[in-house]
Amino acid sequence: MKDKKKRKTSTCVLCKCAVAQRTVSEYFVGLLLTDVFGPVFNRFSRTKRKRIGTIDPNQKFCQGDGLCRACASMCGDCVRDRDERKFESTSETARKLAVFQDHVVQKCKGKLPRSGDLATLARWNNENDEERDGVPIGSWWWELNRPEFAERLERLKNFDDASKNALAYLATCALREDRSLHTVHDVRKLKVFHAHVVQKCKGKLPRREDLATIARWNNENDEERDGVPIGTWWYDLNLPKFAERLERLKNFDDASKNALAYLATCAFREHGKTRLGAVHDVRKLAIFQDHVVQKCKGKLPRKEDLATIARWNNENDEERDGVPIGKWWYNLNRPEFAERLERLKNFDDASKNALAYLATCALRERKPGRKAK
Repeated sequence: MKDKKKRKTSTCVLCKCAVAQRTVSEYFVGLLLTDVFGPVFNRFSRTKRKRIGTIDPNQKFCQGDGLCRACASMCGDCVRDRDERKFESTSETARKLAVFQDHVVQKCKGKLPRSGDLATLARWNNENDEERDGVPIGSWWWELNRPEFAERLERLKNFDDASKNALAYLATCALREDRSLHTVHDVRKLKVFHAHVVQKCKGKLPRREDLATIARWNNENDEERDGVPIGTWWYDLNLPKFAERLERLKNFDDASKNALAYLATCAFREHGKTRLGAVHDVRKLAIFQDHVVQKCKGKLPRKEDLATIARWNNENDEERDGVPIGKWWYNLNRPEFAERLERLKNFDDASKNALAYLATCALRERKPGRKAK
């Protein structure tokens, strides 16, 4: 019989251990054994740290060069890995720099954005990234030029000619005069707000706590969604400290100027009768009644009860699990929310009849807990 071939055993270039001893690693034995034999692993780690400290720092190591898994995990910040990570980071920054330069040339007319500026850009996170709103280009440019990131800027300058030329061009640009690029977004929101006041609120301005169901609020492609804080937006827009922001909005175009002139003549809606939150409560009340009749057999849920329900947040909301219907019903009947319940009762006949029916229902029985042994 032929002798079996001896298995080739190589030693780690750092810890000088054989293959059999490389299994002393959390990669192989798992986290449970790591907790049990923690002191043993720490002892091996201390020894290896001492040996790693004696290696020439300019020598390049990775797992393929003869490191065992344990040493490779401890020596993850080796020179070759650092170079690869720096190259990937610089490549990503170069892509963003090209997008940033195009934005400065085409949209900002050669003016650099300020720290708080946002923009609508595509290809920001990756090459396939679609156009999205609220990209913090001002913060990105500010961070890139901080003194502590001078090495990062130098790597970007030496990455390729396109990046070098882009940085040379941007170095000649001045900061724009305006303090915020939010004006474009405010114009869109003003148009949506104006249409909402005319069509849904009958010429009455919403109050600060009012919410609404609106489309195109965050961006042009934003679908209709529930709970948009239009009252807070209008309140903040008219604060004295934002007078400059309101003035920029007024001078943006004729449509914005006319919208603000019209809204200045509107009065606030009556606080107690036409609260916009009642519309959402009416929808939830109808869903809650159907759930009590069909699923709970005429029994009211308790405070901690959850349910699987559709249309809870808005009309297009799909069926989702864990809806806190018990908490919603409990809060609706609290004494401090008596006015809210009264508005709901006077909203229409369907809501009045639903509340009358639910008032006759009893709470479901608690399931008896398991007896202690």
